[in-house]
Formats: sequence, structure tokens, C-alpha cells
Amino acid sequence: MQNKNKMNKIGIISLFGLYNYGNRLQGYALDCALSELGFYPETIVLYRKLGLSFLAAQIRTFFRACFKSSNTKKRDNRFREFVSGQKIKYVIFPYQIRHLSKKYSYFCVGSDQVWNPNADLFKHTKLLEFAECGQKIAVAPSFGVSELPESCIDEYRLALSSYKSISVREEEGAALVESLVGKRPKVLIDPTLAISDHKWREVADYSFVPQQKYVLVYFLGGWSGNLSDYIYGIDEDSYQVIDLLDNNSIYYVCGPQDFIGLIDKANLVLTDSFHASVFSTLFGTPFRVFHRSERLSTYSRIATLLKTYQVGNVEGYGAIPEISNDQRDITVGLLESKRIEFIQYLRKALDV
Repeated sequence: MQNKNKMNKIGIISLFGLYNYGNRLQGYALDCALSELGFYPETIVLYRKLGLSFLAAQIRTFFRACFKSSNTKKRDNRFREFVSGQKIKYVIFPYQIRHLSKKYSYFCVGSDQVWNPNADLFKHTKLLEFAECGQKIAVAPSFGVSELPESCIDEYRLALSSYKSISVREEEGAALVESLVGKRPKVLIDPTLAISDHKWREVADYSFVPQQKYVLVYFLGGWSGNLSDYIYGIDEDSYQVIDLLDNNSIYYVCGPQDFIGLIDKANLVLTDSFHASVFSTLFGTPFRVFHRSERLSTYSRIATLLKTYQVGNVEGYGAIPEISNDQRDITVGLLESKRIEFIQYLRKALDV
């Protein structure tokens, strides 16, 4: 058995929204992929507010938690159950950042929108400035935008030029990196796609799946107006409508394990979420995807997903898509080839 020393420890730098389905599922998937290669991954949580500011923020969080609804508390517990098996290191004080490079062999940044310039989550740590050149590996991070603000270009160019290995999650991100460092990186799948549907079904919990047919609704940007009319016009007599973000519903308490179970068994998924689209694709669940109603669109990652796996006729309003056996076989074959690419990239980047 290998010793848990620096030479086989990997620090994962990503967004850490503890109560976000896609965030926790992609973190779990990358953790699994690295563990299977013989490493000991740790998710490093870097706080925006460090030192005494962090302690003050934690006190405020504690008092807010006292006023959470019963459903919210149950939901929080389901998420905590899901992440309980992962190793997490919390970085609270500035001096800890300076010493991280001495504790790990490599740092993997990604996946998710960790390089989004509008998400100022880590200041100078999301680009791994604290690490040594030979330690920096990008595993399918996303920019979430098609172009960088002028004020960020020099910072990104300098930081990315020192990476040992770079991959991104979307074609738009590959174009951005190429414009910065003069070399086009490999476009990899999101880590959640690197795990087969069979393995995800072992992780899933199906206790919230109703007996009747149902439509699963998951809109991070909200839904109203025409979309509301469309959802409730599908066929209320035949399908139960489950809105995962309705905090008055029993389904609001669902954790990541329940999220993938509900997608697997749904008759239709309606969403503006990348990871809801990912798991619908993985499980072969019919789905329709919509642009998110927000100023800063993050649709490029969904567009890349649909193009890569030749998932057609699922954008916007329409009937429940029918997935033929031939189409499913094509998607499954493409998924398998992309999984091989993902693992080959990790092996080469990590000198396995």
C-alpha cells in the first residue's frame, strides 16, 4: 500500500458550492478518477475571506442557519451525506496558501466554471499562482464566457503559460487558451461523463422516484410565463410535475444522489442546467434544454455537449423527444471514446 505522502497527494481546486448538484457531482467524479489512478485526492476549499474575516463570516452563517426552514435543513443533510466520503481541506488563513505546494505532488484545477472571470472566488488562487510550474494541471475547467475582459488578459496569459498540462471543457475555452498562450489545448469531457451510467446508478438513490410518470423540472435561472404554460401543458393528467427548486415540495430536500436517481427514471427532463443535461445524456433520458434567463449566458457548455454526443432536437419548446436505439448506440459509443481520452490525458499529465 502506498504511503500518503506528497508524492501521491493531489489537491483539487474547484468551485465548492456545497449545496449545488452539478458542483458536488463533478467533484465526486474527479475524485474517483484520480483515486483509480493510485492518487490520494483532497478537495481544497479556498475561502474568499480569510483569517478573522472568515471567522466573522462563519458566525453569521451559524445564526442564519438557525432560521432555515425544515426542508432546507433536510436538504443540507442529504448533501453532507453525499460528500462525507471525500477528503476536504479547508484553507482559512493566508499563510496556508503559501505552504500548499509543499504538501502536494500536483494540483488539478477544474472542472466547472473555475476560470470564469466574473466569479471572483479565489482571487489569485483559481489560476494556481501559488503552485510550482510542474504541479499545475488543468482538468476540463470552464471559462463560462466566450471572451475575457481586457483587464484580465495579462493575468490569465501569464498564469496559463506556466502550466504543465492544460485541457478545457468547451471549444470556446480552447479558443481562449490558444489566443493567450499560442497553443490549442485538448477539449475534455466534464468529469461526470467520465463515469459510466452503470457506476452512477450504483451511486444514485431512487427513494424519491414516484410510481407514476413524471416530468422533472430543474431551472437554475427560474421559469415563468410561456415556459410555465408549456410545462403545465404537457399533460397534467398523465405526468406529475416535479420542480426540484420548489422549497415547499418534498423534493426540495433531495441531495446529489437523489438528483441523479430522479433524472434516470424521469419520462422527461426540462432544464437550463448543464449537469442535468449531462445526466440525461448519460442515462438516455429524454430532455429539453432552454437558455437560462440571465445576463451572462453560460450556454456554450451545453451547446458543446449536444454537438459532441450528437443529441439533436432537444433545444427549446417541443414534444417529448424520442430516442431511437441507433441514436442511443451512437451516443454510448461517443461517450466511451471520450472517457478513454479523459483517462489518457490524466495519465500523461500526472506521469502515470
